[in-house]
Amino acid sequence: SMSLNIISRTITEIIRYSFYTFSLLNHLPYLIKWARYTLFIVLYPMGVSGELLTIYAALPFVRQSGLYSISLPNKYNFSFDYYTFLILVMISYIP
Repeated sequence: SMSLNIISRTITEIIRYSFYTFSLLNHLPYLIKWARYTLFIVLYPMGVSGELLTIYAALPFVRQSGLYSISLPNKYNFSFDYYTFLILVMISYIP
């Protein structure tokens, strides 16, 4: 899951910075231009899938450990459940 995310981000950045570099040099090869405006159709869903799978894989650990969660009672009278927050983040990817 994380490797999927890293691969898609790496390819995206190589294409993007190649596009910017060749544009600055006023010599933009067609292949770079094509890749910049076409491969996102595959790379964007790959990146999103990698992110969601990574969060999903972390959920059991977060729930068990209580990572970044704050329970009541405390002096601020505030609680935060990181597990629920991660689920809301995953749902927010839908729109």
